[in-house]
Amino acid sequence: METIEHFAHRHHPLVYIGQDKIQKDRNHNSKPHLCNVCWLPILSSPFYSCINGCDFFLHKPCAQLPDKVDHPYISTFLSLKINPHPNSTCKRCNKLCANIVYTTDIHYRFADYIVHPLCAVQVEIKIEHQSHNEHPLVAVCRDTLSLCDACGENHEGVFFSCKDCNFWIHRDCTLLPSIAKHPSHDHHLVLSYALSADFYRAYILRCDVCGGRFRGKGLYACAVDRDFHAHLKCVSSNMGNFTLADAELLIHLPHREGGYMYSSLAYRNLDNRSDRQKKWEIEKYHNHPLTFHQLTSSSDSSSVEALLMSYSRSLDKGLVCDACIQPIISRPYWECARLDCRYLLHDFCANIPSSVLAFGYRGSLYQDSNKYLFHSTFPCFFCQRPCNGLGYRAYINTYTTAMTDLETNPYTIAMADLEINPYTIAMADLECASAPHATTHSSHEQNYHILILTMQTELIPLSCCRELWPSSPWPFQPSASRTYRCVSCDYAIHAGCAFLPKKVSHKFDKHPLELMFTGSPNGKDECLCEVCEKDIDQQYWFYHCAICEQSFHVECIPTVGLLSKIKFGSTLDVSCHTDHPVALTRMLTVGNQRCSYCSEIIEGFIDDMNFCCSECDFWIHYLCAKSCNKEQYTSRPWYNCRI
Repeated sequence: METIEHFAHRHHPLVYIGQDKIQKDRNHNSKPHLCNVCWLPILSSPFYSCINGCDFFLHKPCAQLPDKVDHPYISTFLSLKINPHPNSTCKRCNKLCANIVYTTDIHYRFADYIVHPLCAVQVEIKIEHQSHNEHPLVAVCRDTLSLCDACGENHEGVFFSCKDCNFWIHRDCTLLPSIAKHPSHDHHLVLSYALSADFYRAYILRCDVCGGRFRGKGLYACAVDRDFHAHLKCVSSNMGNFTLADAELLIHLPHREGGYMYSSLAYRNLDNRSDRQKKWEIEKYHNHPLTFHQLTSSSDSSSVEALLMSYSRSLDKGLVCDACIQPIISRPYWECARLDCRYLLHDFCANIPSSVLAFGYRGSLYQDSNKYLFHSTFPCFFCQRPCNGLGYRAYINTYTTAMTDLETNPYTIAMADLEINPYTIAMADLECASAPHATTHSSHEQNYHILILTMQTELIPLSCCRELWPSSPWPFQPSASRTYRCVSCDYAIHAGCAFLPKKVSHKFDKHPLELMFTGSPNGKDECLCEVCEKDIDQQYWFYHCAICEQSFHVECIPTVGLLSKIKFGSTLDVSCHTDHPVALTRMLTVGNQRCSYCSEIIEGFIDDMNFCCSECDFWIHYLCAKSCNKEQYTSRPWYNCRI
């Protein structure tokens, strides 16, 4: 770790933050740091910062300024020091001087001769900025009157320009927050410096604040939908009480170990309820009394490897939350007091709100799934995975075309009488319900662009996968699906793919597997999956171990595959097997398994749900078990469940 001492910050040493360690404004919601010498933004250039976290930063070139310099207009040296006269002006540019200046050492004819450091020494400060991804930008430190290509307005002051092309952006436009609020609009606004031509042709007309035309390459667009657009100056001049801390919804994906995005739902519902009232409200999730457990982690390590190991151990022990279907690792949790019941609940999952605004729709927490859904299982409308945990239900009238074939599509929920209420019931699991409307993703971070959640109604090329779960017999393929789409280019990924964790574990490899976005990690043209032994299309995402050089399809890893949101082990009474209850299990096998209901033999590699009896050699397809109990779920007045 490289450290230096600097005369302007004698209390603590300064540590070097190189290009490989810079986060490049990934979160887009942190306050930009300013260099204490030139007062230009740090952005993505290498810099020094206080090792103790003080608000002191220096560009690398500014930290390496010479102690003394010659000056053409005076006969003595100028020394770099703390400004002896804080209200003085620079003798070269007549601007107010900051804390660090070049000045004379002797009080002679040129006493109090003070200049800005960058007026005395020519320094090249390069940055990488999301407004211009093609080339780095260089600071033009002299005051310049020019047209800013970002906002389309004339500015006077310091600019950043590209040496390879005629692109100029004013200093103030580089510091605009990537997500903001405006009093004239209810939703958050997302900043884009260069919208695609298709976006301009399809959506852009006039500014919704002032009514003027767009002349620059940048604008603010609504993060929820594309019905609001505004000039940069119209938003920056009147952001109301918005602060950068309000941009909490803009998070960076993927999560490093599988994510607990759904825990943010609980934080929205914090209040001053008494412990007795909380316990009463928690027990509404289950028919039996619940006991609280304060579980502490067995390992002090917070590394990804330790978390993945705890993750796997919890899965092996069956410590899976019945609400979010995620392992209980080190958090407090609730457990059913009855020994014959294995109901488990994260403490923060017990505090999720009863309603939430998910994907632009108001959804209510659905707790009666066991009454209306077969085995409490519903399809998540957004990630296309089946789930038997808690979920939110919303009525969406834009999906009526998804109800064209209710009998053949096992994952469609529709209103019973479309003439009375032509709406589709969409259910979202806890993870998808807590998904942000705007985010950034590592697969697209080289451009620093923001992705917003949109409705995919037309065929567009996706960068994550050819289609969701291509080999699954259970796909929910509506006419429109949710995708994260870049506001500045044509990059798009499925919402379900966006939530894939950065690292996962698999029993075939003792090391963590890392999510690969494109290309061959070892330079080989062919790549086989270690599980199914089929080719991996390397232009789409997959998981890979760099140490063992092993690769895996996303759908071949149980913790992130199609059935990753199903908790197995629950029992069911079926009319075709009255001797014993059958348990929900995972059928991960190769061929020659015969269903005791339909007598069909499943050929080939199968990863599917089924029910089996632990007392005798009986197993049955999931859909066949549903057919056995069909009468129990078809007499409801509200809607028919086709799950």
